[in-house]
Amino acid sequence: RAEEVVQFFDVEQSLSHMDWNEAFLRETVQIFLEEYPQILARLRVALDDADARTVKMEAHSMKGAMADLGSTSAYDAAFRLEQIGRTESWRRAYRLRT
Repeated sequence: RAEEVVQFFDVEQSLSHMDWNEAFLRETVQIFLEEYPQILARLRVALDDADARTVKMEAHSMKGAMADLGSTSAYDAAFRLEQIGRTESWRRAYRLRT
């Protein structure tokens, strides 16, 4: 399962962030697989409820994971969601929801 997900990340960038420790990368991907669906679920509920604090918090968590794993596009989306949580720009949030 981790091998399927790793294709979406920049493995070389991830490894460079982790001092080229492949075991640590595998562990990080496994944690990501366990946590990411829960973060997304909480983000969706927070967006539906216009809960800015939770959007900001969960997007920040997601942003950190995306940076570690070298997923630039997902990092950018998480960064935008975090900013939406800070400014409560809900119209922009619904465009990013998907």
